[in-house]
Amino acid sequence: MSGTRMARFGYRFLSQIGVFLREKEVLVKKTDKNISAFKILYQVLLPLHMGFVATSLVFLVNPGWSIPFIRAEVTINHMLGIPQTDYIRGYFELIIPSILCAFCIWLLLFFLFKVLVSDKVVRTIAGFMILFAPPLFWFFVYQKVGWPFGWPYRGAPVEIAATGVCVVLLLNEQLVIPRWAIGTLLATHFVFWYCLPSGTLHMPDWDIPNYAGPIGSLLGFSSAIAWVLYVESSQLREASTAIDQTP
Repeated sequence: MSGTRMARFGYRFLSQIGVFLREKEVLVKKTDKNISAFKILYQVLLPLHMGFVATSLVFLVNPGWSIPFIRAEVTINHMLGIPQTDYIRGYFELIIPSILCAFCIWLLLFFLFKVLVSDKVVRTIAGFMILFAPPLFWFFVYQKVGWPFGWPYRGAPVEIAATGVCVVLLLNEQLVIPRWAIGTLLATHFVFWYCLPSGTLHMPDWDIPNYAGPIGSLLGFSSAIAWVLYVESSQLREASTAIDQTP
């Protein structure tokens, strides 16, 4: 009798192990699928964001470099039948070189860097690039045109310090932060830098086609969200792999 009970116990134990392994396999496959989707978003939006920043800065510093792209935009508007009154001139002028610049950034970050360093290092660099792009943009702009306000720079240094702390916390694998909190912090960050020049909260001004306009903030926020999702899913996969390899 005791032998029968032991056999049943062993059967149930092995069955539970089988169920656990199947569930874990499904979870791993789901995680891998999420990583692939988030990785695509992250690798597309990050270069576009940084390419848009770089192009906006270059055209502000050297307006003459934008002339060929202005001509290209006029041609595209005529081809598409877009009257100038219906479409603000400047978007195509920036989009075309931004995509070219984004491709170069993609090659640098996800091809060259990946050969030299680990994906974890690239993720860390990417986080700082995305979130520190707005303050760097306005720093270079105001260095060029002059600072319209002085110390304490409308709270910018405090926000920059808080941003650095947030990046470190987001990269901490041991810390779990609710997604609603992350989304709120990221939205606040980009709204802050969008409203910094005026010093007040205001509606988006779509007449500004470069990074100083709403497109820059929306692109930055989107790339930041994609980066966070990719970091989370990658950390979950790495933790699962580490558990599997634990003797």
